[in-house]
Amino acid sequence: MARKPSLAFQDDTALQGPNANALIAAMKAAGAKDARINVIYGRVKGEGYDKIDQEVNALRAAGIRPQMTLMATPEYMPTADQTLSSRNNDPRQWQAFANEVAQHFKGRVGRYSIGNEMNLAGFLRANDAGARAGGKAYRGIYRGGLAGVKAADPTAQVLMGELVGATDTREFLKGVLGGKPLKTAGLAYHPYDASVTDQPAANRNAWDINNLPDLQATLARYKRQGKLQTAQGQAAPLYLTEMGYFRGGRLSDQARAARMGRAYRLAQQAGARQLLSYQIAPTERKTIQGAPTVNPEGGLVPGAVTQDPSWVWDTALAPQSLAEAIRRQSARPTARAARVRPRR
Repeated sequence: MARKPSLAFQDDTALQGPNANALIAAMKAAGAKDARINVIYGRVKGEGYDKIDQEVNALRAAGIRPQMTLMATPEYMPTADQTLSSRNNDPRQWQAFANEVAQHFKGRVGRYSIGNEMNLAGFLRANDAGARAGGKAYRGIYRGGLAGVKAADPTAQVLMGELVGATDTREFLKGVLGGKPLKTAGLAYHPYDASVTDQPAANRNAWDINNLPDLQATLARYKRQGKLQTAQGQAAPLYLTEMGYFRGGRLSDQARAARMGRAYRLAQQAGARQLLSYQIAPTERKTIQGAPTVNPEGGLVPGAVTQDPSWVWDTALAPQSLAEAIRRQSARPTARAARVRPRR
């Protein structure tokens, strides 16, 4: 079987809060190697880097590698700085932002992704004109972000995407790769399970945790075609940088943990470099004034008052529960091995 993916976690709110050290210790005990942090333009322009610095330093002290997803101000933060946002995406501004972040964290952070779920209109409004148009716009964003990071830290890895499974993800990628060849350290992807009925309808019929080999085959084909590859001339490796199952849905916490254990097994079988469990501590349900309304499936609708959008997407899972589920899955024979009959 392929090498084990790096186990990673993310929970920006919890890991920048008063219980951060205990949660990081739990991550370490579970075998975590990496932790993802969203660095949002509007937030750092308003609050600075203090909270992120604290998280980065605490993770490094525990021997866990921080990695960062650079984000423009998303639609669910309408009062934050909109210089770089879902609608304002000048590649030069992305380059400047990426350069600033990489300069700040040089020597402490070695991996960055350019954008979060940019194949969704809530993060990139160019998708309103179609997935190909969105992909074309993201191409410029990625190139700007890549140049900004590399100018500050030539040794840093820069991932493309942080894409999420949707019916038109393939078309989005075609838009991204419609020009000259691109280089990347890997494709970051969110393979949320489309077979679970409480997933958003937009996520169904897409690449997900159940059909990663097809996504890997697509990346191999892009390499053969000369459209996308690493600096070393290899097919772009796959990093699964968000995964989880919703709390409060039809799955119990025990069932959610078991499915995440299975997800880790599938990620390993597909040769993914990383599987990240999104959220650790349950998100408090609260009301935000002046934010867009969130419908039951998580889509953004104009409005004045709403629940915290992150509550809708609460996939919190304790690190020890995931570690135990992975251990149980590892003890099971592979599907292929189970079919082999012993010799008589």
